[in-house]
Amino acid sequence: MSDLKKKYRCCSSWKLVVHILDVIWLALILLFQGTVMNYYIITHYSTTNTPYFFFVADFFCLATFIGTLSTAYSHLRKVSAIQNSVISLRRDPPKISHFGLLPLSYVSWLFYVSVLVTKIVIIFSRETLLRSLVPVDFFGPQLLKVTMTLAAIVFLLLLEGHNWSKRGTPRYSYITSTCAKTGIELLDSVALLSILLDDHPHDLTGGMKDLILGIAAFNFFLPA
Repeated sequence: MSDLKKKYRCCSSWKLVVHILDVIWLALILLFQGTVMNYYIITHYSTTNTPYFFFVADFFCLATFIGTLSTAYSHLRKVSAIQNSVISLRRDPPKISHFGLLPLSYVSWLFYVSVLVTKIVIIFSRETLLRSLVPVDFFGPQLLKVTMTLAAIVFLLLLEGHNWSKRGTPRYSYITSTCAKTGIELLDSVALLSILLDDHPHDLTGGMKDLILGIAAFNFFLPA
């Protein structure tokens, strides 16, 4: 029993380190993505201070993700302890609500995507803003594309923060498959939005632009 406890503590410490790194990377990516997207909006709407409120939304996004991953770690640690028989199996199992075992994961993603999609709609609905993006500039269309694709990495880190499954298990295979499929869908959304960053976006009708934005927004919400 003593050896089992030592093995559990060692494994638990390593998982804590990985979880902390997951949170750090997620926070850095969120800060970078939020700051860059805000820059595009602020430079175009320089006559008003309203776009600066997006920084407040980004802060709440970050706080929500940190809270979500902290809750996930606490839950996964308890489940791991039960599976390793380190704590009594006679304890009551965790109660599952109607919204799932860890509903904060859905809430945090929906909140994050709501903020991100709002920024995307503001940027891509202004043709003057799109025309002002010059490929040779650092804050040009290429950086905008890269910044939007970071949503796929955010989803990956969020999902990995909820996954302690062993390799080869059905749950591990399912999560790996979900990461791959969702990543492709999010990248497809960015590729679709790239049409509006073309040299001649004015050739598209207003209805076509709205359709592209609608499909892209739907794909961002789809993982939830």
